[in-house]
Amino acid sequence: MVTGCTASRPASRSALRGGAILLFALALTACATPDTPSPSREPPGPRLTETAWVTADGRRMPLTRWSGEGEPRGIVLALHGFSEHRGIFFALAPHLAAAGYRVYAYDQRGFGETATRGFWPGEQALVDDARAAYRLLRQRWPDTPIHLLGHSMGGAIATLAVTGDQAIRPASTILVAPAVHGWDSLPWIQRVALRVSHWIAPGARPRQSWGHAIVDIRVTDAPKIARLHAHDPHILRAVRIDMIHGVVDLMDHALQRIPALPPATLVLYGERDDIIPHAAACVLFERLGDAGPGIALRLYPQGFHYLTRDRQRGRTIADIRAWLDSGGPAENDISPSAASSRLCE
Repeated sequence: MVTGCTASRPASRSALRGGAILLFALALTACATPDTPSPSREPPGPRLTETAWVTADGRRMPLTRWSGEGEPRGIVLALHGFSEHRGIFFALAPHLAAAGYRVYAYDQRGFGETATRGFWPGEQALVDDARAAYRLLRQRWPDTPIHLLGHSMGGAIATLAVTGDQAIRPASTILVAPAVHGWDSLPWIQRVALRVSHWIAPGARPRQSWGHAIVDIRVTDAPKIARLHAHDPHILRAVRIDMIHGVVDLMDHALQRIPALPPATLVLYGERDDIIPHAAACVLFERLGDAGPGIALRLYPQGFHYLTRDRQRGRTIADIRAWLDSGGPAENDISPSAASSRLCE
């Protein structure tokens, strides 16, 4: 993912360091070769099985379900982040299942174990999939509250799914470290490098590890989680330029929709997030200030981008469980203006 300046770093230094990933991408475009996915298809859906849900166009989306004993008190549809997969909810989902919730998470198009892994499916396809999955669960559980939870890119997709035309209306929406690092919050060197490299060779696949080593991005402070992430075969390590360009567009569009978020929305942000830096979070807080009532915001001073997979994850998970139980305000909620004063001034 692209990264930018934070409140604790000089802007000019951060812009140069943050642009390193995309400058490497630009340097590698000369050797890029065009390629296209070869998706396998099943008979048209939509339908839900124990291991997948099949979309209306026959795409198989591998699925994992976590559940406890008896009938669920609620359903949680969980959307993973960029370059990740359904398994990233391994720390959160069992706790929710133990509390009586049934959690469904699927590999989104272009990620995880899908047939089109490594190729950007388009913003609308991702949003349509989230809405279709929700409606499929609503058909199966017509009298049970269904909540939509998205982490990072999944948070941006959830934002778009619950706003605009054909919006779904889950019992609540939970945005965990939502990806809102749009074009305006990118340092100029990143904007230029990404747009030029996307124009020259959108199929280039620079390895993220190069950029991460230079910029020293930390997504968690939990060593065991970091090791699992480093050796996870289902995480994308080399991402096409057009995927990066597509996700920035997605984040930009989600940020524009923040004021339209429906009531019963919880937004969680870690103050040590290197992926969605303070520069982007401050714009998020400003947009949340324009939203209507029923929006809750919580900050985690020691929280990283992997809020449910860092050392303070117990607090984040407990907050999510309590929110699912009540859907209302809590003592640790903070107003957008107070968050701006704390991180942006």
